Amino acid sequence: MSDLTLDLGNSALKAVAWGASAPVSARVEWGADWRGALRELVASPITRVIVSSVVGAERLSEARPWLAELAGELSVNPSTPLAIGCRSEATIGRDRLYAAWGAWVLGGEPAVVVDAGTAVTVDALALRDGR
Repeated sequence: MSDLTLDLGNSALKAVAWGASAPVSARVEWGADWRGALRELVASPITRVIVSSVVGAERLSEARPWLAELAGELSVNPSTPLAIGCRSEATIGRDRLYAAWGAWVLGGEPAVVVDAGTAVTVDALALRDGR
């Protein structure tokens, strides 16, 4: 059993399958067969699909029914336990929050998180106060 995390971006879908072995990832342009690519990526049954999406409602509504069939639990844009210490929370994309959350879960130490998407952003994660 494994989890599948998806980042539905403007130009591509990025996916990571988290199983008993090392994580496996794929990047699929929207014009390509993303369903087929996800089928190839997923080797074991999926327990949970977690989606981060900045795409419009039309593309998300196209993907949602198919993703719901993959697992018993489908979560779209879940919240994180992180306290945001930025001046303007509106400028923080979910991709940046999830990258910081992943660094917190995996590292357990203060970290610098670099997100290289459409723009390159750098965030500091200070664990002493949960920000």
